[in-house]
Amino acid sequence: MKKFIPLILGIIAILNVAYSLYNVAETATIFFFDVNTWVYRAFWSILGVYMLYKFFIASKEATENL
Repeated sequence: MKKFIPLILGIIAILNVAYSLYNVAETATIFFFDVNTWVYRAFWSILGVYMLYKFFIASKEATENL
């Protein structure tokens, strides 16, 4: 179960980026601060890619240890 947490967070982050593309606004909120929409998208994109990368590395290590 613990190894699936980065996968779930990565999917949520990618969905946030997709929703921000659908919901056109000039600013968005990250940690109670209003930021430009592109900064918001970059933040969630980087977080999503990192989490998915972390999940795939953990999955690869788990299959190699079998």
